[in-house]
Amino acid sequence: MKPKLLRTTADPRTAPNRFAGGGVAVLGEDFTDREVEREEIARSLRTPRGHLVVSGLRRIGKTSILIAVKDELIRKGHPVIYVDLWTASTVEDMVTRLATAATAALGRRWRDTIADIGQRLQLTFEVSEAPGGILLPVPKVSFREATLSTQRQRLVDALDLLEALAKKNDAHLGVIIDEFQEIERLGSEGAPAATTSMRRRGKKASEPSPRGPGTVSAMRQVRAAIQHHRHVTYVFAGSDRRLIQRLHDEDGGALHNLGRTYDIGPIAIEHFAPWIAEQFAAMGITSAGCERAIIALAGPRTRDVRTLAETVAELARARATITDALVTDGLCVVVRQRNSTYEADWKRLTRVQQNLLRAIAVEGEGLTRRDVRQRFGLGEGSTVSKLVESLVERAVLLRDPPRILFDDPFYRAWIISTVLPDVGIRLPISHLAAARDVPRSVAHQQTRV
Repeated sequence: MKPKLLRTTADPRTAPNRFAGGGVAVLGEDFTDREVEREEIARSLRTPRGHLVVSGLRRIGKTSILIAVKDELIRKGHPVIYVDLWTASTVEDMVTRLATAATAALGRRWRDTIADIGQRLQLTFEVSEAPGGILLPVPKVSFREATLSTQRQRLVDALDLLEALAKKNDAHLGVIIDEFQEIERLGSEGAPAATTSMRRRGKKASEPSPRGPGTVSAMRQVRAAIQHHRHVTYVFAGSDRRLIQRLHDEDGGALHNLGRTYDIGPIAIEHFAPWIAEQFAAMGITSAGCERAIIALAGPRTRDVRTLAETVAELARARATITDALVTDGLCVVVRQRNSTYEADWKRLTRVQQNLLRAIAVEGEGLTRRDVRQRFGLGEGSTVSKLVESLVERAVLLRDPPRILFDDPFYRAWIISTVLPDVGIRLPISHLAAARDVPRSVAHQQTRV
């Protein structure tokens, strides 16, 4: 359903910025064109053993959709637990997060939940400051220092406990585990834990741990437990598509045949552009068709689009009309605000990596051509391929064959405006290496795994 343009008498000088807080959206007018995704995920959570693996680019709006589904199902009386693992440093941290979420969601509903969680997982409890004095678990430090095999078993015990609680209460429970790939990354033995490389953006950008002979897969152990659960349905969501694909691999992937996969792509421009125009109109601002320019410059990620739109809205308060020039001004403001972070990231790169990013900002594809390699000092074609691969793994770049894109569109703009002149190239900050620098390959998909 396309949003209808609002007629408003709002004063653009004082109206609340409709794009502010563009991280996690709330159900209602903050959403557009996400009905299909919400219904698909909700249907899975309501279906016994209807496990679903949800993937999507970071900042695409995946977490917003998941939380909206959770809230909607809870309002309808279906118990759902949501856990985000992206900040976890150990597997035991995941156990604590799961116990905390379960206690907060089920403590009042199932009276024996707190006692069961505390006894089975050997946790103490304290009264939180939340209204109603909810009891929340406090982990023992010794568990965080336990062996990896012990921590993995505690995570399995926590999941088994949820199944036991649901069965005891004759209920069906939905569990959403966001950034679930951290279980595999932090919990697998036989491979070094990945290090977080560039953390300038909202979600973790870690290099996947290599897998080799002798590796003990943490997700395989989790799968062995949950495949016997009858009262809990899981939605595993993640943004590390490469690791998730390995977990789905037919040749021994830990999640192969566990359930379905669902890929969350960008909001279709025919829905997103009118929605942006509607938000501007509600502030008393006329966008005059410039919402499409905002999407083109910010790329396919919902959060990036909202970030640029929020800045443009602030700049438009005085004149109440948006122009293409004002959109470019907004891009300059966002880049300026992030300058210190981007400078630090740039200094951590090698000289040839820096040259590669300059080349991608200008060309976008054809990086192994001799003229491109010579122009930017990239060396041999094989070197270019290795460089691209290393920066894709560090979530600096994104593959969209035949193009290579920047994961962060504002970093691309910073490179164009700040470091391209170092090699004698001057382009407008709004330069796009392709007609529309957004991934073509990202689309809604649903397959059996």
